[in-house]
Amino acid sequence: MTPQDTLDQRHSTGVIESDDSGAVRHSASKIRIRESLAVTLALVGGIAVLIGTNNIPLRGTGELGPRFWPALLGWGIVGLSVLLVTTNVLPARTSQDTPSPMTRYGATQLILTFGVLLAYLSLFNVITLWLITFVTVALLVLLYGFRGWKVLILFPGIIAAVLHILFVVLLRVPLG
Repeated sequence: MTPQDTLDQRHSTGVIESDDSGAVRHSASKIRIRESLAVTLALVGGIAVLIGTNNIPLRGTGELGPRFWPALLGWGIVGLSVLLVTTNVLPARTSQDTPSPMTRYGATQLILTFGVLLAYLSLFNVITLWLITFVTVALLVLLYGFRGWKVLILFPGIIAAVLHILFVVLLRVPLG
């Protein structure tokens, strides 16, 4: 029996054994529960958005009323939840499908990402759209390891310009 056969046999039991560094064991059932929970939360969130669109008052609007975009968002979330069920929850799992355990660095990145996005939402109506978008995208680019000046200047600039043109110039959304 080769070491690869041993590895395949160990993974076929549904348990990832700990390695020499003492990594935590993950069973296939725990991973399946985690994926099912994420899909369930996404589905509930999408349905909540769809139900919430019924509370938006209609006032003699045209083709795209005030309920259109929230309803589109809700249906998109529900559709992606169904897609997650068909791609992540229902198919059989192999050893290559099991995710690596979360590291402290990954958890820190996740927490910082949520912090940056919460600050963006909090300052959205306080600071000009293009400026807060530029700073937010630049911080996220820095957080995820892109260090070149072109990426740090051009990418956030393009994103900020597109959002400004789309929402402020074309759609005339009153921001701020």
